Amino acid sequence: MQCPNCRHENPNDAQRCGSCGLVLKIADSLQPATKARTSKLAILSLVLGVLSLPFFLLAGIPAIIVAIVSIIRIANSGGRLKGLPVALAGMIVSVVLTCTFFMLWRLDAPPIPNDYTVAALHSAPPECAPSFDMLKSLIDEDWKLPGSPAIGLTKEDVKMIEHLSEVIENATASEIAESLNQHGAQIEQAWTRAERARDIVRRLNEFPEIADLTETGIPSRSLRWVNLIHLAELHHVHALMQTEPDKIHAVIAELIELDSVFRKLSPNVRLLIEKLICLRCIEENMVTANAIVNNPTVTRE
Repeated sequence: MQCPNCRHENPNDAQRCGSCGLVLKIADSLQPATKARTSKLAILSLVLGVLSLPFFLLAGIPAIIVAIVSIIRIANSGGRLKGLPVALAGMIVSVVLTCTFFMLWRLDAPPIPNDYTVAALHSAPPECAPSFDMLKSLIDEDWKLPGSPAIGLTKEDVKMIEHLSEVIENATASEIAESLNQHGAQIEQAWTRAERARDIVRRLNEFPEIADLTETGIPSRSLRWVNLIHLAELHHVHALMQTEPDKIHAVIAELIELDSVFRKLSPNVRLLIEKLICLRCIEENMVTANAIVNNPTVTRE
């Protein structure tokens, strides 16, 4: 090894120059070369790419992400990492299989033997179709109108009924009686205004089933099914006001008709929200019936 300072020839393993004492650096060519290793992320991306065949997106998307990270690290490693072809293979395999998954997903599945279809759903018989027009007269109204004009209730009536329903559910018996007495005149007026709706319920009950011919494309706001809840709640608060046997018998008769209408309608409604409203009304009628049974002025007859 030649000394860069004095040009003196020294042994190859010399640490200092024998002439001038300069510290000699070992040449880079004598350093043991570092062997490049294969990126583990590149291998992982290929494994995930292959697994995207049975697991689709669960493995395909992670394979693409891992492959991109692996390619970046290999490019910035300065030759210490290798495996670029492996990472690219993992990315290509995952992309191809993921695209294949989406293409297969778009295809319609073949029909399943004995499977349910829309035609298999229960519907009211054709002779009951006129009942839907009568039902619409109870729930067909402009959503922006205040109250529930389709069943004859004003905005104030609806607020009063909702308030009394909350009192009945949460207050004591004395508080309920006091609240009913305060709103007695309003309840009777609302009951009178709903006479047309009650007559429609009576005619609907003459059908063996009540049809729901709602088209799925019609906006949900075009029919205001919540009116039925207001009608059931009105029957409840009005029933609690009655103390004379004759009036109680009339209330019971109308309650039975209303409950029968909901039970005939609920199997045929097409939307989940409609079915939930029917079940809510049936529950309200059960609570009303329970209140009548526990009224001390009601006779066993």
